Amino acid sequence: VRALLPPLIVQLAQKLPINNKLDDMNLVNSANQDLKEAIHDVQNQSNQNLYEENIEIQTPIITNQNQENNNETPKEKEKVNDAQHDQSQNQNEITKVHHQPYQRNPTFELVRFCAIYTIFSRDSNTLVRKACAESLISLCDTLGYSNRLVTILPIADLLLTDQSEIVRSVMLRNLGPLISSLGSKLANVSLVQKYCSTLVSKDVSISYPAAFAFPAVTIALG
Repeated sequence: VRALLPPLIVQLAQKLPINNKLDDMNLVNSANQDLKEAIHDVQNQSNQNLYEENIEIQTPIITNQNQENNNETPKEKEKVNDAQHDQSQNQNEITKVHHQPYQRNPTFELVRFCAIYTIFSRDSNTLVRKACAESLISLCDTLGYSNRLVTILPIADLLLTDQSEIVRSVMLRNLGPLISSLGSKLANVSLVQKYCSTLVSKDVSISYPAAFAFPAVTIALG
């Protein structure tokens, strides 16, 4: 099921009303910091969801314990009720901290999507990483210069050296269109060298897509 999420994230990002035509290098450091904070926030939210699931699992156990304690004296029951009330207040305070409402703006949502996509690119499931490799070009077309620099390039380098041959093959087949989308400013020497190697690959499933994308790559690189 997680393998369906990367392309879904790209589709949601494409619907955000954001002007991504700004190519300001001053935005790179800000975008990098925003991405790190978003990744940290997403991971914390995931841990909070696991905590809430554990609370739901433990609820029947607590209920059974309360039924067993019906035979207690009134004073003992009062102490138990006070303890449960304090525990409930503490839990409410924790919930307020982790569920603070945030201002939903397109820029924040886009950075959050990039953070989730980055986490998926490191997923332990091969199919999830393969889905990231397949939809990376679409995400690249959606992002602006700074977000491409801090999101697309690290993910591309990571997937090109993935432990799974399937993921690496998908990335090599899509390397031409990816370089074309990145343009001459972002397509580094490493990506171009790997693309050139795909042109002479003995694997037709890799060399043919590379040759098909050659005119677009040439125009993009100037």
